Amino acid sequence: MNVKVIISTMNLKDWKILIERMNVQTDCIVVNQTNYNKIEDYKFGDICVKIVSINKKGLSKSRNLGLNYIKNSDIVYFADDNFVFSNNFKQVVINAYLKNNFADGICFNVKRGKFIKTLSGKLTYLKSFKIFTPQITFRSNFLLDNNIRFDERFGSGTRFGSGEENILLFECLDKKANIYGDSALIGEKNNFRPSTWFKGFNEEFLFNRGAIFTRMSKKYSILLVLQFSIRKYKLYKKENIGFFRALKAMLNGRKYFLELDNE
Repeated sequence: MNVKVIISTMNLKDWKILIERMNVQTDCIVVNQTNYNKIEDYKFGDICVKIVSINKKGLSKSRNLGLNYIKNSDIVYFADDNFVFSNNFKQVVINAYLKNNFADGICFNVKRGKFIKTLSGKLTYLKSFKIFTPQITFRSNFLLDNNIRFDERFGSGTRFGSGEENILLFECLDKKANIYGDSALIGEKNNFRPSTWFKGFNEEFLFNRGAIFTRMSKKYSILLVLQFSIRKYKLYKKENIGFFRALKAMLNGRKYFLELDNE
């Protein structure tokens, strides 16, 4: 059983430093979004490194491009260039799948600052809201056989800024995927650069959440908007946004996406 990592980066200058800094232990595809198109293959010890440089922007585009090169892998993992793998990453992931033959996907724990989330049990639609990309692994054949990709209208570098991993998980669950949580720690996400999309719980963020919820489920989008407006009240209140103003912003996002999706 092998694991292949898709690493998204921009304007890559030294791939060896990237691999060393991230503590990469498995074969990987580095998708480098830059101003030219080129494919290069290297060896780093026992690790095969494929660098796909492309003159396109968008995190979801980057990950989808990486998915074109995972046919010979058993498990796929998505990493940004600010992730550092635990020393036992590869073995932890393989052991988890060996223990659970029925798992199509397994979400692990990732350290983010001082915060480490505890995961256990089967992933549900509601639980998937709390998952972010560095926690997610999948059996490669599940994604390929079901033609599942990231929606390129969402994620960093797009109009809506985020939500691509939650949309992907919803789609996988719709395809009856068995996804489980595992409490093992597989790495740490370092925020060494400011977010390109999150500027707080402002109206733009709320508008985008309305669109994201609608892409997840048109049928339950209003319910998803309502639950979010209630659960996150204390956070958007800090931005001097009241409940009904927040609700309106998310419903406007919902309307916008429905019109966009019908074009």
